[in-house]
Amino acid sequence: MIDSLQNPRVKELKKLASKKHRDKTGQFLVEGENLVYEAFLAKKLSAFYFTKETSLVAKLKNRGIKGEQIALRVLNALAATDEPQGIIGVATKPSYTLLDILKKEELLLLIVDQVQDPGNLGTMIRTASGVEADAVICTEGCVDLYNSKVLRSSAGAIFHLPVIETGKLEPLIGLLKENQVKTVATSQKGSRNYFEIRYNKRTALILGNEGQGLDPKIIEACGDLVAIPMWGSTESLNVAVSAGILLYDIALKKRGLV
Repeated sequence: MIDSLQNPRVKELKKLASKKHRDKTGQFLVEGENLVYEAFLAKKLSAFYFTKETSLVAKLKNRGIKGEQIALRVLNALAATDEPQGIIGVATKPSYTLLDILKKEELLLLIVDQVQDPGNLGTMIRTASGVEADAVICTEGCVDLYNSKVLRSSAGAIFHLPVIETGKLEPLIGLLKENQVKTVATSQKGSRNYFEIRYNKRTALILGNEGQGLDPKIIEACGDLVAIPMWGSTESLNVAVSAGILLYDIALKKRGLV
């Protein structure tokens, strides 16, 4: 059992709390039974550490995943939550290529521009997975994809849906247009409500930062501009809620259900 916070392996694991170290190693920590198991299902779990034997621990060991017992105080030092579930894993970052995804005949992309709240980003990834989107693309300026709160909010969806970190949004829109992907931007100043829109077989839905929304230049470059009507006193919805409404509208229309 590892019971010292000065253990060299513990020190290396603690470094994974830093984005710089995650980028350098291509690894990140996943905490709790659900995320550890989802990482295992996606074949991205390289090792795990646990405080007591459980059915999940036995299953992972039987499948050849390296596991080692640690003291509770060590787990608490590694975990991002106040009450960790007794297991933490080391996962390898998935690798996807946007150009390969763009080869698909039918395509639904969610593009997230400079979203800062990790809970929002994780929820959007989870929702995109729920509608069988083909990928989520996070532009430069978004919160780190492997932030512990993003991972928890995604509920493991990050392991089963391509999520790609890219550069600025404007060149990306140009690439999408070159590949015959219709771009739909969201804004409360949109000329049409979302339910009036019919989508192409190849569509990219673009949502902007929580406070500022999308840059006017980006809005101008997009093919369609849609709004979610607000009948009450609230001016706009949370970005993750907006993404859910719009993604499900696209998914229902795609399936001929509305």
